[in-house]
Amino acid sequence: QMLANLDPHSQFFEPTPFVRLREEQAGTYAGIGMQIAMFEGSPIVEHPFPGTPAFQAGVRPGDAIRTVDGQKTRGRTLDEVVDLVRGLRGTAVRLGLQRDGQRDLVEVDVIRDTIPRPTVPLAFMVKPGIGFIQISSFGETTADEFDEAVKKLNQAGLEGLVLDLRDNHGGLLTAGVHVAGQFLEEGALVVSHRGRASRERRYYADPSADNRAYPMTVLVDCRSASAAEIVAGALQDHRRAVVMGQR
Repeated sequence: QMLANLDPHSQFFEPTPFVRLREEQAGTYAGIGMQIAMFEGSPIVEHPFPGTPAFQAGVRPGDAIRTVDGQKTRGRTLDEVVDLVRGLRGTAVRLGLQRDGQRDLVEVDVIRDTIPRPTVPLAFMVKPGIGFIQISSFGETTADEFDEAVKKLNQAGLEGLVLDLRDNHGGLLTAGVHVAGQFLEEGALVVSHRGRASRERRYYADPSADNRAYPMTVLVDCRSASAAEIVAGALQDHRRAVVMGQR
């Protein structure tokens, strides 16, 4: 009943999902460092993140997780499997993996560690003068990561930028305002919001010294949402970038 009186974009988080949300926003969590998905009722390793304990232990994409510390995963939800795998830094977890081409389970012991989750995973020069930056989400570390990425590309002679916001479901509003503000004139309005019981609040661009007026393209798709929409919309409204992709 309480949620029914709120706008349709409000969401209620139970304790465990809320902890995961905060981990995503903070940019780190304690675990072994791999992406898991459900396929035909079984948890499958999509890929281990480079340099993480899972990667170093030899976990491979496509491995089916059959057991975690001896507990079978069949019948469990994805969140339940993730909870089994995650734990305190420095503790061990044993995975029983079913691997293509091998009849018996592959037993792998992995020591949990702090896993960084960069929100700017890619930043490189596509060709001389043209840079590419991907932002996967907007969190507490995005501003610093993004500024460092732009600085690196500027030193390489950046003359045009492709900003990839595909599959970016958003995150912290302030992080989105910071990113958009780096490419707008100082004092330009990035976004404003108001609530039923709150006055309108406006957020303005505060660009850094590295800001340049080079041409930009922003890539979006049907999963670009929230703060990603704010960045793309602000750059489009101020005629600062061309937005390309899917509606």
